[in-house]
Amino acid sequence: MNLDEGKSVTVETKQGPLTITLPPSIREVVEIRKEIPLRDQFAMAALTGKLRRDDGLTIEVTKDFREMLATYCYMMADAMLKARGRK
Repeated sequence: MNLDEGKSVTVETKQGPLTITLPPSIREVVEIRKEIPLRDQFAMAALTGKLRRDDGLTIEVTKDFREMLATYCYMMADAMLKARGRK
């Protein structure tokens, strides 16, 4: 991905290079996301999905629950990385 030009991003796809023009706010997010390890990004996505799915449920949030949830999210991230490696 090339962000040096400031106005566009070029992404390699199966069909060849694809150039996308990004507004500055998106460009900044892309730069920040490049610094976050993929495993952490997958864990964040798992956490977001889990919290959204449980929306409306009343759960006593204890230290044990938080640790269990974090462990679950990283287990999902590890599974996603493993599945990604098979492609």
